[in-house]
This record gives sequence, C-alpha cells and structure tokens, in this order.
Amino acid sequence: VAVGMAMCVASGADYHGSPIKKQGAVGYVAGEGNAGFSRRTAAWAASNDVSIAGLPFFKTKRGLTLDEDSIDELCAELDQWMEEEATKLDLIIFDTLDRTISGVEDDNSDTKKYLDYCDFLRDRYRCTVLVVAHTGHAAPNRAKGSTKLKDRMDASYQVRTWGDHSIQVVCQKMKDAEPPLPQTFLYV
Repeated sequence: VAVGMAMCVASGADYHGSPIKKQGAVGYVAGEGNAGFSRRTAAWAASNDVSIAGLPFFKTKRGLTLDEDSIDELCAELDQWMEEEATKLDLIIFDTLDRTISGVEDDNSDTKKYLDYCDFLRDRYRCTVLVVAHTGHAAPNRAKGSTKLKDRMDASYQVRTWGDHSIQVVCQKMKDAEPPLPQTFLYV
C-alpha cells in the first residue's frame, strides 16, 4: 500500500480512482523488504502503465535507524538527490517504524525522539512524512507501540485483511478534515 501511494505521488497517477492532488518528489527509507523493492515498483509500473524512468522517486541505499547518528547522513543523501534532480521533496516514507526507530517502539521516550526527527524532516523539507507501522497482537486496531504515535499524527490509516481475497484501507484518525470512506481492494 505504501509503495503504491509513493508511486502515485511521484507519477501523478490516480490512486485507485482517487486523483493525486499534487504530483511530487518522494524519498523512501525501506527498513525491510529491500530485496523485493524493485520488483514491487516494477509491478506497480506495469499494472499502471507508467514508466519508472525519470520519476521523482528516491530510495535510500540502505535501511537506517532514525537517530542522532543517522539524521545528518539521511539529510545529506536527500539533499544530494534533490540537487541532482533539481527538485524538492514532497513526501518521505519510513517503512517500517520497527525497522527505522532507534530503541523500542513501545517506549514513550524512544518514540518521542523518533517523532521529533520526523518533525525535523517535515519542517526542513516542508513535506509530508509517512510512517508505516505494524499493528500489535494485543491491540489489532491500532499501530503497535507507544500511544504517542496516535497523539502526534495528523492522520492514520489501517490496512487489514477483509475476507479471503481482499484488503481494506480504513481511516482511523483524520485531524483536520472529514475522514474518507474505507477502500476495499481485491487480491489479483
């Protein structure tokens, strides 16, 4: 779902019938799934009849934890890409919280530091920051980890299986607008 959203923003393609309000440059930090990442983007491009070549889409060379030691490295990598592409970032995605947090996602202090870095990046690049988080086993209707996540986010969506052959994307929180209706997708 996050890769699809990222590719739609980068290409300007509709997201399953919903128009993208603004095409823009995307930076993607894949903390997991690096081996299959290019296959997922290629599959998205093929199914949407969009060429990946020339899209304003940047994936970091490796996964990283967002902390004091890596923030300068990440900014340097993003700045270099933006300079080479003569663009500015509109969206940064961290996939997943578990793989990009330094510390423990259940710890309020570690989560606060992580979210402060997300805020720093949002302010520095004047962009949206999207964090992919898994749900917990004990609380399957919310993101796993500290309750600070929900307190500090502007919007939250849950992706869940629905029946045997579909998934549903449901808005859990929308701070400054009416929440959109759930979207249901069939596996193909």
